[in-house]
Amino acid sequence: MNTIFHRHTLILALACPLMFNLQACKSKTSTPPPPTPKKESSVPDLQAKAEEVINNDPRVEIMKVVDGELHIRNVYSGRSVNLPFQSIIDGHYEVVREDEEMAKRYLANQKKKQNWLESTPGRGRCPDWIPSYKDMSIMPTKLHRPLQDGSIWGQISANHKDTEDSIRDFYIESFKQSGLQLTRQHSVNGKLSMIFENSVDPEDTEEETRRVNLSLSKTMDKTDIYIQYQYGFEAVPDTKKPKQKETGEKETGEKETGEKEAGEKKQGNDQTEPTPHG
Repeated sequence: MNTIFHRHTLILALACPLMFNLQACKSKTSTPPPPTPKKESSVPDLQAKAEEVINNDPRVEIMKVVDGELHIRNVYSGRSVNLPFQSIIDGHYEVVREDEEMAKRYLANQKKKQNWLESTPGRGRCPDWIPSYKDMSIMPTKLHRPLQDGSIWGQISANHKDTEDSIRDFYIESFKQSGLQLTRQHSVNGKLSMIFENSVDPEDTEEETRRVNLSLSKTMDKTDIYIQYQYGFEAVPDTKKPKQKETGEKETGEKETGEKEAGEKKQGNDQTEPTPHG
């Protein structure tokens, strides 16, 4: 019995170091733990940083905070915009970062636009001589502005459930009654374009020149109507048509030349050869 006990004790004594070494090797070859992720800035931290950027820029000011964004405004032009905190921190707020001189130019351009851009119901400042198709739905945005040559240019758009042919026939007849004739017409990719003009004598300073570009196109179950008009521009003389005065002078000159030739011919026939004397 003693012999068996001593053998078991010897085996355990030899096995324990071996098991310890195996466990140590396993620990060395195991995968290391993943690195601790970098802590992201919280929303309050981002807001504080964005507000600091704006407060240090004398050209802009903070109006309010809206859903993770700052509503900021340029102090010179009054132009404002909503931007995320991070965009402001990165300096991406150029749209309102204009200085005083830049703001003056921006305001001047805005004033010009207000003079010709309208967003009102009805026809706006569209002249009375431009007819409206019955019950057509006019879009709220219209254009009406002066050009460099002193004329007025504008645009109005609408739509109607009637066919293109019905609307086309209406405008041809209506413009004809107003003194505007259809001078050009073409169709490209389903869009019909027509130009109406009135005939004005360049020497007549009282009569107003008028031109209309009318376009019709089909969209779903409606016909879109686009009207561009211009009036008050300088009349261009028709170079293909000769002036009456020049024609009269030319005809008179030809007549005089013909009479002269006829006279000379008659005078030649009246002359007789002298009778020889023997």
